Amino acid sequence: MKLMPLFLAALLVVPLAATAKHHRQVEVEVIHISEDYGNVDTSGTVETLEELGLMKGNSFPVAFGGTEVMVYLGETYSDVPRGDWVAFVTDQGNIRLARNYENAAATLGVAVGDKVKLFN
Repeated sequence: MKLMPLFLAALLVVPLAATAKHHRQVEVEVIHISEDYGNVDTSGTVETLEELGLMKGNSFPVAFGGTEVMVYLGETYSDVPRGDWVAFVTDQGNIRLARNYENAAATLGVAVGDKVKLFN
């Protein structure tokens, strides 16, 4: 009987330790993927970034399935070196996830309608 409380305590500690990695999380939907470059436009907006406490110049994790990548919040593709991840708000007001000269959608394995998690 004494083992049961220790077992339950161990179960409770694991999720708490895992969630301590990220303070805030928002799920956004993939609404468009560019055919030419694989840029991922999401339902996220400036308000989403504000909710996460992110500003230009910050880096933040993005996750889908078993893949998590660090993304730089900038203004354009050239804000990062070739192959690196960048996010910015498009003229339409949505958050775009992209890789400089690489295919972001193929790397994450996302399709339109998928839900992607943004963290801070």
